[in-house]
Amino acid sequence: SPDVKLISEAFFIENGNKNPDYDKALKAMYGDDFDNVKKATDIFCVAFSEYPHQIDVLYDGPSNGGAANLLYNTPTGYKATMTCYAYDDLESWRGNFPKDVLQQQFKLVADKWETGMPIVKEIGGEIYDISYISYSLFRSAYNQISFVMLREKLLAGENVKADIIKIVKSELEVAENVYKIMRRRSEVGFEAANHYYYSCDNVLEKVLNCEYLLDYYLRL
Repeated sequence: SPDVKLISEAFFIENGNKNPDYDKALKAMYGDDFDNVKKATDIFCVAFSEYPHQIDVLYDGPSNGGAANLLYNTPTGYKATMTCYAYDDLESWRGNFPKDVLQQQFKLVADKWETGMPIVKEIGGEIYDISYISYSLFRSAYNQISFVMLREKLLAGENVKADIIKIVKSELEVAENVYKIMRRRSEVGFEAANHYYYSCDNVLEKVLNCEYLLDYYLRL
């Protein structure tokens, strides 16, 4: 991966450099795009520092499958599995975090990450695509947490339909963008131990899922 290559370049310059020069390695890798890559990765690092790090969130949460994980207008009762299948199991997703804290942290990660996207958009290509896929995992996790929380309120009789529709529209946009990138980037969704966490067909199903839910809630 680019990260492994970067670390290798930095650490093995001059036979085990004890003071690795990451900027030098970054310049060697990205040339004229160095400044933008540096600016964007600095922003992404700040964003990622907000990630709600806890083992249950990492393994059971919706940030594994991102936009590929379906939304359900009624509770499924299914238990989230260790990676790949998060379902709508917010209780397992949250680990030790209160629901609203988990929701807010994923929003912080996504919002801050998003501010770096215009920079990588200037570069385009693989850097933009992979940066967006990373962003999509955080934004989709926030959307899914919000959807489940709003669904609970709606089922309890609260008038939150407009908020649910807003979240579904956001999730639809993310899924459509992820699908387009996956069509040109076969590495997206792949993980060495589990092979594909999700495929193009999974994400296309999510697009249909969101379109169905928009129609359902607009008619409700």
